[in-house]
Amino acid sequence: MTLKVFIVNGSPRKDFNTARLLGSFSDGVRSVCPDADIERIDLYDIDFKGCVSCFACKVKGGKSYLRCAYDDGLRGILDRMEDADIICIGSPIYFSDVTGETRCFVERLVYPHHVFTAPFPHPERERKIASAFVYTMNVTEDMAVQAGYMRTIGDLEGIVSSSLGGEKTSMCSYNTYQYTDYGRYVSDFWDVEDKERQRREQFPKDLEQAFGMGADLASRSERT
Repeated sequence: MTLKVFIVNGSPRKDFNTARLLGSFSDGVRSVCPDADIERIDLYDIDFKGCVSCFACKVKGGKSYLRCAYDDGLRGILDRMEDADIICIGSPIYFSDVTGETRCFVERLVYPHHVFTAPFPHPERERKIASAFVYTMNVTEDMAVQAGYMRTIGDLEGIVSSSLGGEKTSMCSYNTYQYTDYGRYVSDFWDVEDKERQRREQFPKDLEQAFGMGADLASRSERT
């Protein structure tokens, strides 16, 4: 059976920090499972909403029970994700949290399986899906901890992993480059030399970490 992996890019940029880390995660998966079926989703390319609170996924015996019923650009993707082995979600941190598109996606992904009864995950879910999270942020690790970022993103991870039922892993890339030319923007708060050093010395290590995460999850999958 083919390992099925979904890479979800919650950044508006397709080839910068978050996207590059997600690419390394994907490469890590393929290093273990060259024939893996990997689908990348760029959320900013999709016309979709967050949960609209229709509760169709909660109707006993309903045709959309345990399944998101709202028909928009995300509907088909969510249907395909039901057969995933691994879902990796990447997002930059905006104002202490993931991007709005990422949050809306998570609402739609997990709510059909976030049932109002114990145990979690839903007792009717036969397959468990592993979840991975990749975050990028322009603040340092100390600043992120002081601002409470870890608690916010930790809560999000907990909701996803408890609903999907699989194992969870995550990583953060700190003090990342926001632009390639800091002289062009009003950005006096940041130490540009420190940013350049991080890009040169630390970001390659972050890419290696993302690669390792992908390889590790793939190696432990039942379909590998």
